[in-house]
Amino acid sequence: MLEIAGSQTQDWHATWKDSDEAKAIYTGIDDIHREREKTQGSEQQGPDAHSEFAMPFMTQLTEVTRRVFQQYWRMPSYIIAKLALSMGSGLFIGFSFWNADSSQQGMQNVLYALFMVSSIFSTLVQQIMPLFVTQRSLYEVRERPSKAYSWKAFLFANIIVEWPWQILAGILTYATFYYRKYKGRAHLPLAPWKST
Repeated sequence: MLEIAGSQTQDWHATWKDSDEAKAIYTGIDDIHREREKTQGSEQQGPDAHSEFAMPFMTQLTEVTRRVFQQYWRMPSYIIAKLALSMGSGLFIGFSFWNADSSQQGMQNVLYALFMVSSIFSTLVQQIMPLFVTQRSLYEVRERPSKAYSWKAFLFANIIVEWPWQILAGILTYATFYYRKYKGRAHLPLAPWKST
């Protein structure tokens, strides 16, 4: 092979095509194609015979969810930012309306504080957008052309992985808000407009 490749007078491609090894390889490839055509008729009978993806949807969802959980675990800055925003906003709003009295103004302050706490959750949900856009770009460039998994599995996996962190952020927001707001009181003011 080195003599032929180094020779100036012989064409390597023509020599290879005329060799016995090349003819044996082409014959082997043709045999593989014929065997595949014979077995393909029996394999095409199942319900997933013409599926776009190699694995069923639930397997795709399980594997993609596991992968997204690993991605979240490997970049703690997103989780830390989400938890810091939830705790910080709960403490800030709780301290802003510290010890609301039982007057009409106190009731308005409590209602406004609850409104402010509930508006924080939209900010927590919107935090996912930059992360999701990056993951979607990777999916469109890498996984979708290779038919690794469907877009439904990608979307549901991201939603499933986000749920526990959103629930934890909501619990931390409410806990810090509630603790700072009513610390030291014997009971919640169920009717703050009544003077006691």
